[in-house]
This record gives sequence, structure tokens and C-alpha cells, in this order.
Amino acid sequence: MFSQPSQFQQVSNQQDTEHSVTFGFSGAIDQQWLAGRIAYSWVGNRSLPVVVILGGLSANRFIVDQLDKQGQTVTKGWWNEFVIDHQAIDFDRFSLLSLDYIGGCGETTLATPTDNLAISTFDQANGLRQLLEQLDITQLEAVIGTSYGGMVSLVFAALYPELLKQQIVICAAHRSYAQSTGFRLIQRKIVELAQQLGDGDAGLSLARSLGTLCYRSADEYEQRFSGQSIDQGVNVEALDEYLSHKGKSFSGGFTTEAFLRLSASIDQHHINPALITTDTTLIPFVTDQLVLLEQVKELAENISGKVKLLPIDTLYGHDAFLKEFTQLTTFVKTCLKGDCHD
Repeated sequence: MFSQPSQFQQVSNQQDTEHSVTFGFSGAIDQQWLAGRIAYSWVGNRSLPVVVILGGLSANRFIVDQLDKQGQTVTKGWWNEFVIDHQAIDFDRFSLLSLDYIGGCGETTLATPTDNLAISTFDQANGLRQLLEQLDITQLEAVIGTSYGGMVSLVFAALYPELLKQQIVICAAHRSYAQSTGFRLIQRKIVELAQQLGDGDAGLSLARSLGTLCYRSADEYEQRFSGQSIDQGVNVEALDEYLSHKGKSFSGGFTTEAFLRLSASIDQHHINPALITTDTTLIPFVTDQLVLLEQVKELAENISGKVKLLPIDTLYGHDAFLKEFTQLTTFVKTCLKGDCHD
């Protein structure tokens, strides 16, 4: 039985300067100076080896539930079910570090003017490096990156191989897929048009609803919303309600500016796989419509270091990192034991 972090260790006081560090570097896209403070969460015994988890575009630094002194949840962790309930991370062996993305919606702040500010996955990787430097962390046991976080992990491994032993990259590749880029372009145009009409939040909600169609597989939508017999059609009302709910839930906790910035960051992402010498485990989802299995196979074939490819066939498409906890836990535990690249 793995031990979980203590109540005290899970608490992260968002107002405490202990939970943010300064950063400053030249941006990768237009060389504009990026500066500010990175907000982070460090869970567990800080004397133990460190595992970094980087989530998707909308993820924040709270991987696990944050508790008050009475043990009550004050902030829900977006991957608590995986890390705590499925015991994917052994807190007797590791501590867990995460951060809010530069240019996102968390509490990482920018002193740089944000108008038309472009942020790349290289910038996020450089921000992580500066965080490690200020926390006196000389090497990571692993980076576990999902979706956008997987892209950042790949760049970090290419730039700073001496800083990590291995990376586990889930539903991410070395570049954006052209069709996925076109899809995100349309999403951004929806938001920009809505901004011009004076209701950017409505545009963001609609863009997220559209995105939800690609986050899950076609088969899941058929099972959930199509008729149960050949003479029945799609339950349009239920589908509309589901997509609208997903859109409104997202727009309630995200800004249009952050969405436009990080969505563009995904499309600008590209790293030469040959530069990656770190031990890498790639976990693609067979039904993923955004990051195709063929892309990840191409990545695996061109990485210079040791590679393990572990596809998961799932009903849940790109969102499977939020659903397929049993298989993911098995893979991650194996890798963190050092058994993936023997």
C-alpha cells in the first residue's frame, strides 16, 4: 500500500510567496523578454526525488486535492483520482511538483505586457527550468506530461537532458497534426469574432463545445447519443445539452486571452525528436482524433534515446488520460520503478 501525502503536505497557501518564484528569459518566438512569477505546488516530502506532472491547456498546479487543517477539500485536484485514488505516485519514494503555465489562467503572473504576447512550449520548458533552479532541484526523477504538458516535456527533455532521468509523455507528439491545427484555427476565429461582437465568453464557450467533439471518440458519441435501434436517430437535445454544459463550464474558469495564447502555442509547437536522448515512454490513445497514433509512432522512431511505446485502445479518445486510470497507473508505476527501459 502506497502512502499518501499528509494533510499538511497537501495544503498549498496560494498567498504564500513560498509557492511562487521569479522568472525571466527571452521568449522563443519573438525574443520579447518574458518575466514574472511562476506559481507552483510541491506535494510530499521535499527530501525525496521529484516527479513533475504537467497537464493540458486548462490544467493548473493543483494535481491533488488541497486540504485545510481540518482535512476538508478547499481546491479539487484535476488528477486526484489518478495520483491518490489509484495510487499512481508512491509518496514514500517521490514528491510531486507542478506549476501554473506561463500565459495561462492560473496564478503565474507576467510583468511583461500581454497584448499580442506569444508563448511557446519552449517558454514553458524554460520556465520549468528556472523553477527547478530556484528550488535547488538538480535532477528530476521524471516528468509526466499529458496533452500540452507532454509537448512541454518533450521540449524540456531536448533542451535539458541532464535535468531529468526519464519522461512519460501521454497523448502528445513532437508537432501538431495539420488537421488538428485547422480545427484550433477555427476555434480561435470563433472566439475572436465573438470578441468583436462584444461577447468573448460566449465565443469561448462555443469554441470549447466544438473542441469537446474532438476530445472523445466517434464511437463514444454514437453509444451515448444515437438511437438504440435502426429506426431511431440521434438524441439531439441530449447532445446539445452535453456540449453546451462542457463549453459553459470551461468558459467560467478560463479567459479568452489565455485560450487564444495557449491554443496558438500548441499549433506552433515543434521539436526535432533526434534531439531527445532522455529515456522516453510514449502513451498514445488509439482513438485520439487530435494526436494520432501514427504521429506518436513517428516520434518514437526518431527519438535518439531509449523509447517505449505503449498505446491504449480506449473509447475516450484524447480525454482518456482523465478516464483510463487503471492502465495508466500500471504503466506509470512500471516506469517509475525503472522497468520500462531495461
